[in-house]
Amino acid sequence: MMSLIATALLVVLTGVVLLAIPVTIAFSFRYPEQAQAGVTVSWIRTWFRYDSRTPRRSSKKKKPTQIRPFWKTSPETWFLRARRIPGKKELGLRLLQLFFALIRCMRLYRFSATGRIGLNNPADTGLLWGAYSALSGGIKPSNRITLDIRPDFEKAVFVIDGHGVVHIFPLHVAGVCIGFLLCRPVWRAVWSIARQKG
Repeated sequence: MMSLIATALLVVLTGVVLLAIPVTIAFSFRYPEQAQAGVTVSWIRTWFRYDSRTPRRSSKKKKPTQIRPFWKTSPETWFLRARRIPGKKELGLRLLQLFFALIRCMRLYRFSATGRIGLNNPADTGLLWGAYSALSGGIKPSNRITLDIRPDFEKAVFVIDGHGVVHIFPLHVAGVCIGFLLCRPVWRAVWSIARQKG
């Protein structure tokens, strides 16, 4: 019995330690010269890795199933069902809280961007550059964020090349999602949608 409890505790502790390891998301974008964008997701260094720019084989077409669960209904039906959900305001507030909580789970590790912006009229370019300077001035100086955007008063142009790395902690995300799923408005909404027909 003690060995079983020790094994269970070891498994739980291992899971917690693994979930505490951050997921690294590296992204890059370039426009308009050789316009491209890519995202690379890696966890536990390179053991689990996904690259959006890696070509994948086309999957075979699956035969349509005749059984249609309630979560595969049309958007119009979902909209009609959503109107009949009890406590919509409270549920909407919970969803908004979930959205901002998931954003707080992200930690910006590094971001850099270079580019040029310009409009047809040099005066408009000056106004745009003034607005950009006011916004970028609110960013605290940091080694993690590097911005090198320059104005072009001669022609209309928009060129940008950016790279960044974001860390997400799965343990934090799991806690946020579990807390959301266990709240009463979510259970009421799911139960209401599951009982509705049409």
